[in-house]
Amino acid sequence: MYQLVVWIHVLAACCWVGGILFFGLVLVPALRQVPGPQSHELVRAVGRRFRVVGWSSVAVLVVTGVGNVLYRMPVAQLFSSEFWQSAWGRMLLLKLGLVFAMLGVSLAHDVIGARAVSRAALDPASPTLQRSRVLASRLGRALGVVALTTVLVAVLLVRGW
Repeated sequence: MYQLVVWIHVLAACCWVGGILFFGLVLVPALRQVPGPQSHELVRAVGRRFRVVGWSSVAVLVVTGVGNVLYRMPVAQLFSSEFWQSAWGRMLLLKLGLVFAMLGVSLAHDVIGARAVSRAALDPASPTLQRSRVLASRLGRALGVVALTTVLVAVLLVRGW
């Protein structure tokens, strides 16, 4: 059962992180070459669809992540200061911190990105739109960096670093 939960956890991480990377490294740069409202509509449609897939993946990651931790140690150990001072406990804490950072950045990116796409349809020359696009772009890059760092820490965590 544990291997099944780990497998589901890895698949959910692939969906979320892979989607983030696809969006930022493939879709958005390709659509920058296509001027006009069609590119904005495509970003909006793909973003809306990925939001469902991405946040569903996050829910699966939370559930399976809790299951993975509880499988590896008794609940009482999670409440001991000795555990959180151990190398594994500190690495788990770092991973959890990165996950929370990723959730926050992802949420901010979703909100600001959706506003930017909506504004683009209304007024493509708006200075507010340009600021929103720049901020959404920076948040997207930050999200990619935090996502990849989270994957690195996850690998180190399971490999006993």
